[in-house]
Amino acid sequence: MCAFHSSSYANLLEKNYLLLAPEFNDVSVADSSASEPGLSLAFGTEIHPQWYAEVGYKLIAADFEPPVEPLSTNELQLDSGVDASGLYLSFLGKATGQSGELFYKLGVMAMTYETSNQYDGEQGCDDAEPRVLAVSDGSVTQCDYDDTAIAGIVGAGFDFFVGYRAQIRLQVEHIRGNNDIQINSVQLGYRYNF
Repeated sequence: MCAFHSSSYANLLEKNYLLLAPEFNDVSVADSSASEPGLSLAFGTEIHPQWYAEVGYKLIAADFEPPVEPLSTNELQLDSGVDASGLYLSFLGKATGQSGELFYKLGVMAMTYETSNQYDGEQGCDDAEPRVLAVSDGSVTQCDYDDTAIAGIVGAGFDFFVGYRAQIRLQVEHIRGNNDIQINSVQLGYRYNF
């Protein structure tokens, strides 16, 4: 007789989930910012009766446009937007009630980002090589960022029960990393349990 019964297998499978969650992100990297819709796709599994482990991908922002070279200091493009996305691993502490699960989230993210800033005159750039452009009335410094950063994640939310295998997730999240990366997001998504 097999020691691993089919009921044990069913119980194991019911502790996993897939998450698809549209989100709205307020992103700040270096001196650039963006307020953009994004998307999270994740897989989670229960590792303890009060803990989930979740691994996923986040598309945070996609509105970067490389700045054009200005002809004068009056034509500076101060904010060219941000492209940002990344993979994350997080742990969710949870408390289950009749209407769903309340959770808090702690994690780490490897995030790639791209942005560019222009400044009047010759200046240095934090974590980027400055490019000085000669213009008709002086000079402009352009700082181009295209890098990967490690960031920390904290968040809280609630997964509402809406069916036998379905839940709706409402979550807020804060992500912070090097090069002044700060991201605040609100997420409303669909969680499928299996």
